[in-house]
Amino acid sequence: MPIAVERRGRIASITFNRPETGNLMNATLFAALRDALREAAGDDAVRVVRLGSTGEAFTRGGDLHEFMHNPLKDGWERSALYDCTLELARFPKPIVAAVQGPAIGGGSTLILNCDIVVASDRAGFVFPFSSLGLCPEIGSSYLLPLAVGERRARDWMLTSRRISAEEARDAGLITELVPHEQLEARADAIAEQLAGYSGAAMSATKKLLQEVHLAALEAAIQAELRALSVLMEGPAVKEAVGAFFDKRKPDFSTVA
Repeated sequence: MPIAVERRGRIASITFNRPETGNLMNATLFAALRDALREAAGDDAVRVVRLGSTGEAFTRGGDLHEFMHNPLKDGWERSALYDCTLELARFPKPIVAAVQGPAIGGGSTLILNCDIVVASDRAGFVFPFSSLGLCPEIGSSYLLPLAVGERRARDWMLTSRRISAEEARDAGLITELVPHEQLEARADAIAEQLAGYSGAAMSATKKLLQEVHLAALEAAIQAELRALSVLMEGPAVKEAVGAFFDKRKPDFSTVA
């Protein structure tokens, strides 16, 4: 299974479980994450979701093998990516994420939908859209400027450069930065703390925080996927993916 789900008291632990691939994200993983979130949202005994991953990387981004076949070609409205993104945007309970290593593409955009993000000093973040001929997804075109400011969001998304854990903390992308060996214990402690609070109070608080932005966020999610579905059919993506597998630098000089 691409994810592992475990109940620990009032905590639902959801773990990306494709370490042999660097937890690459594909339609199967998004569908599994969507289903796990729906189950946690509907279970009154669950008060907190604890999100993590196995292996050295939180996730190294989208599965480029799948990109070659364009998972959005049958309509973004019916995609697992869209369904999962909406679940994250609307999720009614706190999500505590632990990022132990590289969070590339969807890894960096996904944590924007989490409430508390603890990162290891081995973590790093990349929004690689320009370098892949793509555009932002998972609501990041709306959420990243909200989290780190418009100017910094433009820099990160347009340059595709790596953001260190320290820069991510200072900018507000993550909540807390800890030594690698303390990451799991710290994320668990926060999840346990929240699990001891009133579920009704936390859900009411999260709803108040969400409702201010939800309509704009959902509009951004739809706009992102419309743009992404077009770009994924374009020559820049084919060049970027081909260059990746050929282990060379992509050449965008002759593509739009």
